[in-house]
Amino acid sequence: MPMNNSGGPGQPWWARQGGAPMQGRPPTAPPRPPTAPPQYQPVPPPRPPVTPAPAAPKRSRRKMLVIAGIAIVAFEALVLVATLWYYGRFEDTVLNVRQAEAGVQQILSDPINGYGANDVESVTCNNGEDPTVERGKGFTCQVTINGAQREVQVLFSDDAGTYEVDGPR
Repeated sequence: MPMNNSGGPGQPWWARQGGAPMQGRPPTAPPRPPTAPPQYQPVPPPRPPVTPAPAAPKRSRRKMLVIAGIAIVAFEALVLVATLWYYGRFEDTVLNVRQAEAGVQQILSDPINGYGANDVESVTCNNGEDPTVERGKGFTCQVTINGAQREVQVLFSDDAGTYEVDGPR
């Protein structure tokens, strides 16, 4: 057999489509099994496009700043109160009565800035108890001046413990 590339009968079997030809008959396709008539399956409805769920409403920036400001002011107030408490500003100021007695004796005996009493012997203020400092309030001191028993009024002029000493009576 002659060889050519035309694909005709002279072509070798391995170069022909479908392999070796059958002698005397044209090539046929193998028989197919019977098929059932086509059945139509329902087509699902088209899906709507996926959109993200709406997020929870965001708080406004202004509201967040107001809340942050309130928190900062509350924290500062707490620190201020703690500091004042630590340094004793919430406690009643109490005057040391022994120091007050020494101060009264000095004022009574000072000739330039006080009353210039010559002989101030004993000074006992507020029956020996420490008085609570409160503006406008005061206490009494019993003093012995030149051998005579006298009474002196002491008045607080502010809440810090500054006091004024009245003349002996």
